[in-house]
Amino acid sequence: MSTAHTDEMRELAALYALDAVDATECAMVRAHIQSCDVCRREYADALVAASGLAASVAVAPPPELRAIVLAAAADQPRSEKVVSIFRRKRFYAAIVAVAAAIAALFVFHTPSGSTWPLACLPSPTACSVTGRVVAAGGVLRVETIGLAALPSGKVYQAWIIQPGGKPVPEPTFVPDAGGRASVEVPSNLPKGTLIAVTIEPAGGSLAPTTKPFVAATLD
Repeated sequence: MSTAHTDEMRELAALYALDAVDATECAMVRAHIQSCDVCRREYADALVAASGLAASVAVAPPPELRAIVLAAAADQPRSEKVVSIFRRKRFYAAIVAVAAAIAALFVFHTPSGSTWPLACLPSPTACSVTGRVVAAGGVLRVETIGLAALPSGKVYQAWIIQPGGKPVPEPTFVPDAGGRASVEVPSNLPKGTLIAVTIEPAGGSLAPTTKPFVAATLD
């Protein structure tokens, strides 16, 4: 049984994306985010931030980042229990701040109307899916044509895969009777990011259970 949603669970979901929870918390958070949309989104957002940090190792960080990290470690409370919680919150806040600052160095802003074609990926089975990713209204819209109807209990799911990062789960979707479907994912991603689609169990997955069969690369 999953635990109830709380602010602490939301913070733990973000820390889980950063591999900053112990084994007991890991199992608890993994179960919780399967049924909590708020914490699952927090996990996904933190994973994007962590991926941005990992992908930026070749970029020299700006001088002001040192001040950000030092400020995050200052003014610790005295209670041992509070110190533990406070340090974890500070750790998460510092990591996200650093990742966001570094990612801003190489994230590009996609003008509305920009498009990237979807292409079938190498697969043992034939793929007849076509489509595109289009920037519109501050998001990227994944538009597909030719999707096959799936058996009960299966859905399509979009993923964001930044260079050097883990796949970040995005919404699930099902095609209409004509095989058409669209889903929106965040914009302003690094060049080289892959927008991919997989087949997943109903409700979606936190990590892909099948290989992407179609994708577009932002360039």
